[in-house]
Amino acid sequence: IVGSDYWRVYQAVWTSPLTTRLLAEAGFGMPNSLYGRPREGANLDLVRVVEQGGAIPGLTYRSMEWQRNRSFIPRWRGSLSYTTGSHSMKVGFDGQFFWQQRNYNFNRQGLSYRFNNGVPNQLTLLVNDFTFKNYTRSGAVYAQDQWSLGRLTLQGGLRFDHASSRYPEQVVGPLPFIPTQLRFPAEDGVKGYRDINVRAGAAYDLFGDGK
Repeated sequence: IVGSDYWRVYQAVWTSPLTTRLLAEAGFGMPNSLYGRPREGANLDLVRVVEQGGAIPGLTYRSMEWQRNRSFIPRWRGSLSYTTGSHSMKVGFDGQFFWQQRNYNFNRQGLSYRFNNGVPNQLTLLVNDFTFKNYTRSGAVYAQDQWSLGRLTLQGGLRFDHASSRYPEQVVGPLPFIPTQLRFPAEDGVKGYRDINVRAGAAYDLFGDGK
C-alpha cells in the first residue's frame, strides 16, 4: 500500500464431504483496487510539452497525467461431485461481476503543446477530469460425467456461459473548453452473449495394464 493506493485480494473456500460419495464445494474471491493518484507535490498548473526534435525526439516533460482507477471483481463458484469409483459426476456454477470507475485527468489548463527544437507548432485541447464507468456480468453452469466400463472409459461435459455489460450515465464538463455539460445516457454494452460448449471423449485400455 502506497499512500491511499492499494491492491487487495479476499478469498474464502468451503469444502464439505456430505457422504462418502458426495462432495460439496463453494468459493468466493474478490480483487479490490484503488490506484493512480497524482504524484505528491506535482505542479498541476504546468502544461505538457512533447518535443519533436532535439536530442530525444518524443520527449515529454513539464506536466503529468494520471488515471484514478477504482475497481473490484467479486467472483463466486460452487459444485457438487459424486464418485463411486467407476463413475464420477460433477455439476456446478461459476460467476463474476466486474465494476470499474476510472477518472482521467491532465493538467488544470487542459492543454498540451508540441515543440520542434523548442519552437511551439501545435496546441492540443484536452477533455479533462471526466469519469468513465463500466459494469460487466458473466456466469456459467456446467455438468460433466465419466464412466469406466471394463477397459472402456467414456467422458462427457456440457457448459453454458452468459455475459453482459452496461455503461451507466456518463457526464463530461463543464470544463474550460466544454462550458455546457455533456450527458451520455446509460446504455447496454455487450448483451445477448450465450455460448454452449460440449466436450466428449473415450479411452480404451488395449492391454488391460492401464498404460
